[in-house]
Amino acid sequence: MVFSLLGLAVVAPFVGRGWLLLLDWVQGPHPGAPRGFWGLDGEISAGVPFAGVVYLLDRLIGAAAVSWMLVAVTFPVGAVGMARLVGGTRTARIGAGLVYVLSPVVYERLWAGQVAFLIAYALLPWATAALVRADTHRWPRSLGAALWIAVVMAFSTHFVFILALLGIGVMLRRPTRRRWVWATSVALAVLACSAYLLAGSSQSTSSIAVSEADVVSFRTRGDPILGLHLNVLAQYGFWRAEPKLPKDDVPGWPIVLTGMLVVVGAGILSASRSPDRKRLLVPLLFAAAAGYFLALGDQGVAAPLYRLLFDHVPGFAIMREPQKFVVLLPLAYAVFFGIGAERLIATLRSSGGRRAFTAVALAIPVAYDPSLFFGLAGRLRASQYPASYRRADQLIGQGPGKILALPWHQYLAFSFTDKRIISNPAAAVFQRDVIAGDNVELPGLRSGSRLDRSRYLEFVLSEGNAIRHFGAAMAPLGVQYVTVFKTVDWGSYSWLDQQTDLHLVYDDPALKIYVNKAADPSDLGTRRRWEVADWGELLHLGERENVSRDLVIASRLEPGPLRAPVSTAAATLSTAPSGVVSRRSPVEYRAIPAEPLLLPEPFDPTWRSPRGGAREDARGVAAFGQAVDRAYFDRWRALRTAYVVSAGAVLGLACILMREEWKLRRTAAIQTKQPQSA
Repeated sequence: MVFSLLGLAVVAPFVGRGWLLLLDWVQGPHPGAPRGFWGLDGEISAGVPFAGVVYLLDRLIGAAAVSWMLVAVTFPVGAVGMARLVGGTRTARIGAGLVYVLSPVVYERLWAGQVAFLIAYALLPWATAALVRADTHRWPRSLGAALWIAVVMAFSTHFVFILALLGIGVMLRRPTRRRWVWATSVALAVLACSAYLLAGSSQSTSSIAVSEADVVSFRTRGDPILGLHLNVLAQYGFWRAEPKLPKDDVPGWPIVLTGMLVVVGAGILSASRSPDRKRLLVPLLFAAAAGYFLALGDQGVAAPLYRLLFDHVPGFAIMREPQKFVVLLPLAYAVFFGIGAERLIATLRSSGGRRAFTAVALAIPVAYDPSLFFGLAGRLRASQYPASYRRADQLIGQGPGKILALPWHQYLAFSFTDKRIISNPAAAVFQRDVIAGDNVELPGLRSGSRLDRSRYLEFVLSEGNAIRHFGAAMAPLGVQYVTVFKTVDWGSYSWLDQQTDLHLVYDDPALKIYVNKAADPSDLGTRRRWEVADWGELLHLGERENVSRDLVIASRLEPGPLRAPVSTAAATLSTAPSGVVSRRSPVEYRAIPAEPLLLPEPFDPTWRSPRGGAREDARGVAAFGQAVDRAYFDRWRALRTAYVVSAGAVLGLACILMREEWKLRRTAAIQTKQPQSA
């Protein structure tokens, strides 16, 4: 109850007052199903479980309520899990829970809108308990750790490496042969439960590229006065500099931190002398130390180790933001703070002294991060979308044609968010499929996208003043509407009014909408084939010829000067009249009769037909230069199988654990009745 009230105190300003719109968390009237489920657009399947939960909740209780409810629930879930992990007196359990959920980590990640990460953080104590106490359970009940790990990873795959450190700590405590067998079994069970991750990550094309630039852009930040190492020790270091932090609200925060660490030290000493709690010592201390040094990233004494892991360990690139490892510090702090508070209170002889110290101990975590309450001290507010967004959505309606959302930025500031930067909300506002900016635009890292479609779009937008057929250039991408939110640099898109194939159908103080007269979403057949050197020649050609439904092959998918192609002759692909091309599902198209196709889908080598694979059109979409009657996304087969394997493994493991729990309770009930019978 205490922690439920705490969660409500955090989200109180959002309840029933609009939408909670954050940097990486945007809900709206039309939250769509996750395209990552199909593996389309280069999306990976890692976020599918969480996106699926959100999608279901949106329809059950409403998207606006889901936003604050998911945030609120992390506090009781995390605190109760921590209380169960620590055990002991009420003071120990409440103190540990407060230290954990009132960590600066929660504040910073909530500001960033990383809701899935926060839920995984809340589940971390539960998974930790399953790991460190596995040796108290018999086989196969000890495999419960695998199920917890899989659940945490379903919300945030970053925790695979965070939990790996805890697992190594558990093995270091007692590396017996039996424990090695258990660890291997847990690892295999986690792999089975997470088969969807393996199928998704094995794809040859991904929408996100991770490189050296990411290491620099997402580097852990130090404190201007205390530096990097003390900043991380204090659980700070998030790379973004926008929010005012809890330490900015508490002038004496180093003193509060020192008091917390003194109690933590007492807890470590007490745990080392307690047979019941000694099992927590090695795993948590090892994980906290390893997490601390890895959270420094490519800085500090462990920089070579981090670079080695980043460069050579498969999947470690997801930890491009190393500060995520810092979650292991509040985990250890909370456990040993609770134990230490319990121990120090027990040493006091007077009841008044015990009550006074209890009050101080419970006040320390609140004093260390008082800024979480009431919407991060009023820094976050619920937002209301402009009424014109709803009118625009009603005007556009549903249909196969896509919307190009401008300005072309992944993150935008709006007046209705008090100029706070949020993710582009177009996909949540409109019912149709949306193509929006995927350019993160950080210093040294303008974009992490690997989609050639995105690069092509950026080039065309940069040449807007030099062209007059923008609609035709967008038609192969399936763009039927162009919307312009009137924010940031929207005025730089005034050249859209000069396009011969765009027609302005809506204009108000919040946004503009153009219909693309060159687009026909029902016509996917292609009749001619052109060859150009680069996108510059393609745009020049498009100003003189209607190539919106033609296959165009570029020698180089890169920018170039607007000049005429060397070859101005087109090859004929088909002379038959266009037939009916229908989208049977997100992963399959049918053509009756068979004909060459230009699909409005980002190119991926696993788009195939019975006659062979797709090739990449110069606009970055999938194309079939010969007549085909069916085009399908072949990766879906592997993903579909992986989903079945994962669901079966989770269900099977859950059934085994429930059966073992039932047997255990039945045995306990029988043993309880035997003395009464005697």
